[in-house]
Amino acid sequence: MTKLTDKEIKLAEQLLLSIKNMELHIGYKELGERVVPPIFHRQVPNYIGEISKLCYELGLPFLSAKVINKDTKTAGYGFYKLYLDYFPEAKNLTPDQVYFEECKKINDCTEWYKLADYLHIEIDLSRPNDELPSIRILPMSKEEFPEMDIEDVQNDYFLGDLIEHQNGMYYYRNSGMNSISGTLVLGLAGESYSSSPQTR
Repeated sequence: MTKLTDKEIKLAEQLLLSIKNMELHIGYKELGERVVPPIFHRQVPNYIGEISKLCYELGLPFLSAKVINKDTKTAGYGFYKLYLDYFPEAKNLTPDQVYFEECKKINDCTEWYKLADYLHIEIDLSRPNDELPSIRILPMSKEEFPEMDIEDVQNDYFLGDLIEHQNGMYYYRNSGMNSISGTLVLGLAGESYSSSPQTR
């Protein structure tokens, strides 16, 4: 496992804070100035590259993609080069395509606590909620079916409107379900679906 220096850990902490604070990206100079003592912005790329190597080993996206050149509004070429070292098949993509795809993975990831735990950084990041049931019945939601009881939902909607007017297709509301990744979701006729993680 990659071992980070004190400076790299401080930068990782600031990057995790930027995730907690829902910042889409941060500049090299700004990131360097957030640590104490400040780090010269031209040194930042090498340090954050090491952070991304550790992220890869922990099964996380390359966190260094969050750090951008303020002029180009994308990560530096060093990020693309490092990414190709680990994913050579990405050579068919442009640096911008790799950058945007990795940024999406960063924003969708719900497991940043793994990096914080590994580096012994105390930040209140979202974690899987063990109390949420691992099997859910869709939808049984008051928001979807206000003022209807379960029997009405089953008889009037699932056995009626859903089949007759919607060809059996049900679209859950945009916010999704409050569930952990891998939750088994049971619907009509025993069909099952695997939920994806919800951003909180």
